[in-house]
Order: sequence, then C-alpha cells, then structure tokens
Amino acid sequence: MKTGLWRRLSRSQKLTLFFSIAGAALIGLFQNCGSGFAVDPGLAGFSELASETPTLKAGVTASDYRICLSGTDPIYDCLEAKSELKGVLKSEDVTRCTSGTPAPAQLDSAMCLTKAGFPIFNYREPLQWDLDNCASRVGTNRIASCLEKNGILPANLTQAKIEECIGAVGLANTEKCLRKNAFLSLYPFPSNGDATLCAKVTEQGTNGIVIRNCLLNREVITTAVTQANIDTCMINAPTAIARCLRSNRLVPRVIMQANINVCVNAVGPTRVAACLEANGYLYDSLLPAATLQATIDQCNESVGSANIARCLRGRNVIERSIMQAHINHCAALVGNDRIYSCLAANGMVDVNGTASNSVAGQTLAQTDIDTCITNVGLGSVARCLVTARQKLVANPYQPTFAACHRFNDPTGVAACLDGSGMLPAGLTQDNINTCLTAAGLGGLETCLRTRGFITYPAAN
Repeated sequence: MKTGLWRRLSRSQKLTLFFSIAGAALIGLFQNCGSGFAVDPGLAGFSELASETPTLKAGVTASDYRICLSGTDPIYDCLEAKSELKGVLKSEDVTRCTSGTPAPAQLDSAMCLTKAGFPIFNYREPLQWDLDNCASRVGTNRIASCLEKNGILPANLTQAKIEECIGAVGLANTEKCLRKNAFLSLYPFPSNGDATLCAKVTEQGTNGIVIRNCLLNREVITTAVTQANIDTCMINAPTAIARCLRSNRLVPRVIMQANINVCVNAVGPTRVAACLEANGYLYDSLLPAATLQATIDQCNESVGSANIARCLRGRNVIERSIMQAHINHCAALVGNDRIYSCLAANGMVDVNGTASNSVAGQTLAQTDIDTCITNVGLGSVARCLVTARQKLVANPYQPTFAACHRFNDPTGVAACLDGSGMLPAGLTQDNINTCLTAAGLGGLETCLRTRGFITYPAAN
C-alpha cells in the first residue's frame, strides 16, 4: 500500500481495513491448525466457540427408577436404557440390590445401587450426616459436587446456598438452615420413615443419640422430645418410632392433608389408612383402619388425593372445628402468615371465611389470626379467636371431645379444651373421667349432659 494512499484514508477506514486483513489471517491460521485449536474454557466470552459434547452421566432419576421397578421389563434392561451413560451398570449389582423376599424397599435398593456407582438421582434428600461427611472428605467449598456425585443434590440447591448457610449458622446447623429457607423440604411431623432413613443413612440404627440428632436436624421433632423418649421407643418399637412417640402424645396427632400426603407418597392412596395407623394417627373413633380406608377411597375418587382431608371433614370423619392443635400444625408447616390458607385448604374454613364452629354471622380472616398472635402469642390464638375476637363458638360438642381425647392424654381432655378456649364453666377433668368410665368416649357428651356437667344447648 502506498504511503500517500494510507495517509488520505480516514481513521475509521484505516480500522476497517486493518481488521479485515487481520481476520483473514486468523481464519487461515485456524484452518491450518485444524483440530489442534481449543478455546480456553477459562476465557469468558469465548466458551460459546467450543463444541464440547456434554458429559454423559450414569444413573437414572428417582421417578424413572420407580417406573423400572414397577414395570414388566427386566429391571437391568430398563435402567440401562434410561441411563445417559451406558455400560456402567452391572447386572450383578441390580440382582444384589433389588432381589429378595420380600423385595427390598425402594430406599434400600436405591441406596445400594448409588453406592455401587449407579446413582439414583434424588432418591432422598441430604441429611446433616451427608453434609458433614462431604465437608470432611472434600472440604466445605465442594459439598454440592459431593452431594451430586452421591445422587442427593436437589435441583434448586447450589454450592453458594450451602456456603451461605454455613456462614450464617455454621456447618453443624446447615441442614436446618436449608430447610428453613426452602432448599430442602420442611415437614415438621415425624414418620416411621424418618427414623428409618436416619438409621440407614448414618448406619447407626441402634444409636439413640445419633437418631435423635438426625430427627432434630430434619426438624420433625423438637427438643421437647428427650433422649430418654427416643431411647424408650427404640427399645419398645424400633421399627415404629413415630407411632411410639404419638401413642405417648409426645408429637402431634392431628390429621391434616400434609400428614395424608406423606402416606400417599409412601404407599399410595389405597393404603393411606394403614399408613396413618402405622404412624400413630388413628385412635378412638377413627379405627378400624379398613373402615376409614373405604371412605378415603371414595374421597380419592371424587376429589383426588390432594383433597382427602377436606373431603373427610366434609363427611364428618375427622373433626371440623378449629382448635389450637390445628393452628399449631399450620404454623409449623407454612408459617404464621399463612395459617388461614392452611385451615381453608384442610376444609376447616369455607370460601366465605366461615368455619364449622364460627359464631353465627362471623367470618374468619388471616387478620384475625395476626391480631391474636400479636396480642397473646401463637400458643393462644384459638382461645383469642373464641374470647377476645368472638369469632369461634366456645361450646364443645362430641367431635371436639373426641378430638381432645386423641390429641391429649384421656386425662388431659379438659386441658385441651381450655387451650382452645372451649372449656365450659364448671366442667372439670374429674367430670370427664366419670363419664368416660360410665359411657366411654362415644357417649361422653350425652353422659355429661345427663349428669348436668354441661347445660348449653345440644348441636342441631
């Protein structure tokens, strides 16, 4: 190029010409290099030029695993077909992990295959035990990758969230932090499955201290359940710890949709009643389980498994009146600010805001609950709604007596009624005991009326 011509070009024309020549030279260079050229993946902005094939993973999702277990095709063939990476699964591992009489539980077989190097992704959520083990093996800054390798990293959980919880509450409380922030599920009511999971994951099934700590970290029990309580249940009912705790009224016995959901997920809708009974929910008028299951089957057919509790209340199978136990349940499950929506979802408030035990002409709203929490605290909301807000009726009837008999010790019916603002003036636990002895739970209200212990009008 002649010097005079270069000088006569504008600055923009010079730049255009320069980059055209440079671009042609680079294209030739890349063509000469062929496959030997690789973009540095660490260079931001250039990674889109790479044509790397995504790394294939061995293993299947938990949902695909259930399909393979329940299908008609051989389990090995089904798992191998659904796995991205072929040739990792060994037929002897499938036989060892899934065979037996009776067949191993899905938790056991999934855990077995995952340990054998064929992950069943998200067959369970991580426990504090897993977080501690991963931290000790690879460091706190690689916990997420460790959980993923073991098939137990939830889709919405990241290393950043784990480190955020560690920074806020320490490694020892990370599971609780993740549950409170909805990165792990929060279901604050124990099932036998919780204890089983703790025992199998930790491999410390006979160590009561480990089991209690695991249940505390899962937040299915509170510190009110002592080590002695757990130890006693492990001796008397090692495979039914939740039932043992409920039979001793150490954890809530109220039945809400969330409790039913656990059973639906565990055994399916056709066995919900047996599952509730196995976990210590069915006592008094709710037995026998077979009779209850017949009604559950009808509810499942008419409104679906997600609305069974609402249906059972509509049929007067379980108590409909709002009591403190229901408020406590909803607060633990969804938070204080959503208690009303929880009660409504469980069939205890209709679309107009009217509860079965509403004062005539009065409706209930979340603002009423909020006011009571502010004025008297969460533990006295039901009493506040009865007395201060005058939204709920004060008089108990047979379903309410039966509910208190199930929630509390039979000798604590009066205390249960009092806690919900429903203890009639002059009625004592001694009066209740007298009638329980004379007429049983089914005849409790009639006996109390006959003997003059209660005098308000009977329900219509």
